[in-house]
Amino acid sequence: MSNDVRVEPTPIQRNMLDVATELTQLYFRNKSVDSVDEIGETFVRFHTLVRTLRQGDVSSFKEYLPENIKNIIE
Repeated sequence: MSNDVRVEPTPIQRNMLDVATELTQLYFRNKSVDSVDEIGETFVRFHTLVRTLRQGDVSSFKEYLPENIKNIIE
């Protein structure tokens, strides 16, 4: 029997909570925090954004996308 164990690498999978948390951390990296409530409200906004985009509802965000990406999703 061999002592070598071989494992296939698993791709990193991030859920909506992970993405919203990372976006919140990025947002406050260069911005001062005024209150804990501000952090909570910002997180909720990012989580809602991630959930909306995950469901495929990009129509409300199309105006913010670059033209080349708008053309792909139309």
